[in-house]
Amino acid sequence: MPLRKPPILLVLIAVALAGCGSQVPRRPPENTYVNKPEAVVRSELGEPHHEFAGHYGNPPLDFTKKFTGEIKTLVFKKSGGEYYVSFEKRPPGWVSICSSWLPDGAAF
Repeated sequence: MPLRKPPILLVLIAVALAGCGSQVPRRPPENTYVNKPEAVVRSELGEPHHEFAGHYGNPPLDFTKKFTGEIKTLVFKKSGGEYYVSFEKRPPGWVSICSSWLPDGAAF
């Protein structure tokens, strides 16, 4: 008995589900890491590519006034872009206050 060719629709569905070609990194929701301790963020993202004092980008003044502790930002290089995660120094330690994904080639 000869083999039948599958209908083209089934082939297209199978290709879509298999994800042919290179995968585009999934952009996490804005502020994914808020309220997480630094140790937890590092365990999820690894070691930062670099870090600096203060907020990333140019946040509005009403946002920055919410924080009285020291601020630092860690930058985690990942395929297709970078995660920027800012932390405030609080009595229990560094806690994330905001985070954003920045695709390669983009700027704040």
